[in-house]
Amino acid sequence: MAMLGKRRPRRERSGVSGLQGRQPQPKPAAPGDDQAQGLRIERLAHDGREVAHDATGKALFVEGALPGERVEAAVHRTRKRFDEAHVREVLEASPERVEPPCEYYARCGGCDLQHLAVPAQRRHKQAVLVDLLARQGIAVDGEPELLAGAGQGYRRRARLGVKLDAEGQLHLGFRARHSHRLVDIEHCTILVPELDALLVPLHRQVASLQAPRQVGHLELLASDQGVTLVVRQLKEHAADREAWRTFGAEHGLHLAWLAGRDAPELEWLTPRPTLSCRVPGVGESSTWASPLETSCRPMPRSTAGWWPPRWTGSMASPTRRCWTCLPGSATSACRWPPPGPG
Repeated sequence: MAMLGKRRPRRERSGVSGLQGRQPQPKPAAPGDDQAQGLRIERLAHDGREVAHDATGKALFVEGALPGERVEAAVHRTRKRFDEAHVREVLEASPERVEPPCEYYARCGGCDLQHLAVPAQRRHKQAVLVDLLARQGIAVDGEPELLAGAGQGYRRRARLGVKLDAEGQLHLGFRARHSHRLVDIEHCTILVPELDALLVPLHRQVASLQAPRQVGHLELLASDQGVTLVVRQLKEHAADREAWRTFGAEHGLHLAWLAGRDAPELEWLTPRPTLSCRVPGVGESSTWASPLETSCRPMPRSTAGWWPPRWTGSMASPTRRCWTCLPGSATSACRWPPPGPG
């Protein structure tokens, strides 16, 4: 009301007409958009991600880089104390960077360090072991002796996800990185040859079932006595049970049927085996035995923590306590084989 009847003061000319509008102003950079460019990677974390710090000193966990490299990275998740990023471009490559041997490496979440040379991977695992022991107040005299086999074709155990999508397309493989989506695989470079050879036949087998949606996952275990296949069946299906029995006979498998959604029960469709795996050591061999008792369930990883969670017995014949045995003592009738070396 104070301006009523008075002329407004004249404005300075901007040189831009009202029809043309104002020139766009640059937007302020969002946190993390440019802060990860030109990062110098400092070291490898325990989980295989690389550690760096931005200009403000905030820690970043970068996927796909290697220690000593300078990379252009993008932050895909911002947290209070650290950010998570992935590599956009490698500006200065490490001499230990190699071409991943697996064609699925960029999509599959099964492996994290195939772009790092195998000797460097092993040195990293040794360093992680020493660091974890030091955190518990356990000093290691000298460098731990390394027990290692081939760089490929060494893993004796695998769990394959199975899913039938809305279009009826069957997917069988490992989970994608940071996702529940399955990556279809026809071969795996780190599995022992006898397990790798089953990937394509398993895909055909599941596709031929009458109720493929009732298959939750498949577990494979290679032992000195042959290959064991455990079918996780969500709902009992007699015809599919017989189809799996035929498949097991054709491929010479030890076959188990784990049926039921809430309280699954393990049933052997072939004679129940006593499995063992001989791991060559220095001057001797260690044998891991597992009768795979139906009353013995392996401890979940979320509860177990660092693998293996807890062992009893002597080092020559260690015993892994299962979920059923805790908190009681494990016996020779309750042993579960650990993963293969590497």
